[in-house]
Amino acid sequence: MRTLFRWPGHRAMAGRFTVIPIMVGLAIPYLVTVLLYLSQTYPDQWLPETPWGLVAGKAFLAVAGPVSLALVWRRFQAPRLGIWAYDWVGGWMVAYAMGWIGAIGQDLMDRTSLDPTGRLILVWAAVSWVLVGTALLVSGALTLTGLMNSERSERKRLEALISFTQQITSMDFQTTLDSAVRELYHLLDADACVLYLWNDQDQVLIPVAGIHSESVYTKEYIDRMMAFRCPKGHGLTGAVMESGEPYISSDVSTDPRTTSMPGYGEGHKSSILAPLLLEGRRLGVVRLTRRGINQFTKDDLDLTLSFAGQAALMIEHGRVLQELASLSMTDALTGLFNARQFHRILEREASLAQRHQQPLSLVMIDSDSLKQMNDRLGHQTGDLYLKQIAQVIRETIRRTDFAFRYAGDEFLLILPQTEPEMALTVAERIRQGVERMRLSPVVTGTISLGVATLLVHASTPEGLLAAADDAMYQSKRAGKNRTTLASSSALNASR
Repeated sequence: MRTLFRWPGHRAMAGRFTVIPIMVGLAIPYLVTVLLYLSQTYPDQWLPETPWGLVAGKAFLAVAGPVSLALVWRRFQAPRLGIWAYDWVGGWMVAYAMGWIGAIGQDLMDRTSLDPTGRLILVWAAVSWVLVGTALLVSGALTLTGLMNSERSERKRLEALISFTQQITSMDFQTTLDSAVRELYHLLDADACVLYLWNDQDQVLIPVAGIHSESVYTKEYIDRMMAFRCPKGHGLTGAVMESGEPYISSDVSTDPRTTSMPGYGEGHKSSILAPLLLEGRRLGVVRLTRRGINQFTKDDLDLTLSFAGQAALMIEHGRVLQELASLSMTDALTGLFNARQFHRILEREASLAQRHQQPLSLVMIDSDSLKQMNDRLGHQTGDLYLKQIAQVIRETIRRTDFAFRYAGDEFLLILPQTEPEMALTVAERIRQGVERMRLSPVVTGTISLGVATLLVHASTPEGLLAAADDAMYQSKRAGKNRTTLASSSALNASR
């Protein structure tokens, strides 16, 4: 409805006297024409009997009435409601007054002596002003309806934003991201909405949440889009991340910064992009797309920016929570899981292994050289030594394995679905990797390892840990820098 009334009186020109000046401008020549016609055609009959006070009063009301109404409405109503209906009402009052003035002209004349042309001019002048006034009332009513619909739409958007804000504290990080994207997607009636977060380590934007219309995009395109890592400055998304400024592309296909991705199909589409900003830092970009040209307005951009602002706060909040959760789960020095997580994961993996009759191996690692490192080279070198051991472990084990810094210079590995021989091979690779490290020509870093497997060397998680610990001490007693597999007799001891 808003697009139908962009001529004078629309909210875009709110507060300006637009309809009223036009109507007054039309009324003045009308009054002059009527007076001149009557005075020149019937000077003896009309001028002496003309009640000039009445005519002047009507003319004054025609101008003063609308202006007074406009000033009163603007002072007490318009700034609060944002509805500038006084322009339409004032214009109608001018038309109404002109109609009555035309009727006065008819009443002042002897109708039997008034020629048909003059009578027709006065009658149709009065009628035309009434019609103009009626048209103004209808147009004003329609415009007011459009403004009220717009207000309701803005209220709906605000309610959605408030709802999203409330959800932030009641959902986990990923669920909240998905909820934000879904809410914005439906609210702006988009064909696609994707939220990208900036990865400092890789220096790329990574899509972390997205929703696409399956009637517009193919599954292959959606998968490719959600797997694409966007460098800063690449395409529209990368350009917005680089500039930190929001952007509306009225036609993506003709935009010079667009980088095409096959799979969308023919046809034009529009995009709206907003950066996620928090205290000057750029956290990512949210992008919406809709079929057609010029599909997004400034109101849509304002709404997207509001969501982007809330999303930025939520993302930062989520990152802090993740860091806190990570601190409670991992060792601060090495980044490996801590002892608290070890017992929880061991219980879970041991239960799964026993239920499905699958092997589960445990490797215990203890440094042979940390004390010498600390005494001769300082604790900073010792810390670096432990970090490098952790790095060797990470580079050796599989993604399905678990590594822990258990205490001091002790490390533990949980290797699901791993037979004793394979666990022994993994342990040897780690030992050799640590032996190749050269922190100092003065001290050579070595480790001793013990390997045990559930249902082979122990029947319980506690027994498995004891068997691996005993095997590790056998390596120590045998001269260090070696790997020892637990003896089968440990199974009986653990029962």
